[in-house]
Amino acid sequence: MMRYLVVLVLGLCWCAGAYGAEPFESKIEIGTQYSLNSALLGEGDLRYSVSLPESYDSVGANATYPVIYVLDGYLTQFETVRAAALANNKMGSLVPEAIVVGLPSPNRVRDYTPVHSLKNSDGTDAPFLEDSGGAEAYRRHLREELLPLIEAKYRTKPYRVLVGHSFGGLFAIHDMLSADPLFEAYIAIDPSLWYAGGLLLDEARKAAASPAFKGGFYMSYIPHPEDAGSEGRVIDFLALIEALGGGAIRTRQQFFEHESHQSVQFVSYHEGLRHVFEGYAPPGIEAAAKDPDLLFRHYADYSARMGVAFEPDPFYVSVVAYNALYYYRWLDKAEQLFKANLEAHPGISGAWNGIAEYYHAAGRDEDAKAALQHALELNPDDDYAKSLMARFGFE
Repeated sequence: MMRYLVVLVLGLCWCAGAYGAEPFESKIEIGTQYSLNSALLGEGDLRYSVSLPESYDSVGANATYPVIYVLDGYLTQFETVRAAALANNKMGSLVPEAIVVGLPSPNRVRDYTPVHSLKNSDGTDAPFLEDSGGAEAYRRHLREELLPLIEAKYRTKPYRVLVGHSFGGLFAIHDMLSADPLFEAYIAIDPSLWYAGGLLLDEARKAAASPAFKGGFYMSYIPHPEDAGSEGRVIDFLALIEALGGGAIRTRQQFFEHESHQSVQFVSYHEGLRHVFEGYAPPGIEAAAKDPDLLFRHYADYSARMGVAFEPDPFYVSVVAYNALYYYRWLDKAEQLFKANLEAHPGISGAWNGIAEYYHAAGRDEDAKAALQHALELNPDDDYAKSLMARFGFE
């Protein structure tokens, strides 16, 4: 079963000569919703949503992407994490392009809690916890059903990020501290450290003897004046995590005094993604334009540090190349950058547009025309390639 998640956008075309044209209307897809039958959870219509990066269909079959999995991944959470990932990629290339998967649970109390417990944060019995204790079954569902499905269907890197809030944060940390963690990085947003009398602190102490996880961990939290033990639990837990594996876990924690349990999600998505991909951000435009090899060495070094191959971001390489060509007028550097992008992504029409602009600036109009013609063969609707053909007098 599949549903498209779309946003309806209305706008007016203000391009030259279009005044008085009919209003423009188009649908922008943010992702697709599917369902699966989970024998392990006994759920016949388990929903999940997938958003693919903008370049997914154009960069070729060899391009792979990290995957960000969002617990409680209903439309608001799914769309907001997707937007945070997209913005941090397009606005400075601070994180890589990523596939985002929303995982809404039909019973989050059951699926996200490690043991059965009826005790609320204040120690009183809480009837809403009656179904608690199913986290291991949910971990098995992820390991044997959901994760293999995603990785068989899409071009994924061996780098998974799990995002969880509240009970979702509880589950994320429980998985991170297990003997067989399923993810390479975790974002835990105001997690329920109070659950089962501070169960996660006990799990952290046990994991200290032989920690299995070595990756990125981000945790945000807020004040909880209704829970007298909250601050102490947070301090003790973070100290345990910092000590795990002799510092092998890349940890960052943030306290948001003026956020609520719900509002802290938004800022934590942004900050958490930046942390778990810390070091991905490339050299600045001028430095990269002056020395393109510096840019390519950066991605190679980052890949070695992460243990996963992360290719240069084609969008950022293109930005640097255009600055080298038109702003700094370093034609030899522009050539190196445009050619590197074209060699890595020969199926992107924009890569051919870029090399065409270099050829034209270098006085090689026959090569420029051939490149633009190839761009239009790849994408007959590439309006920018058409505009370059007209501007360069090739029509």
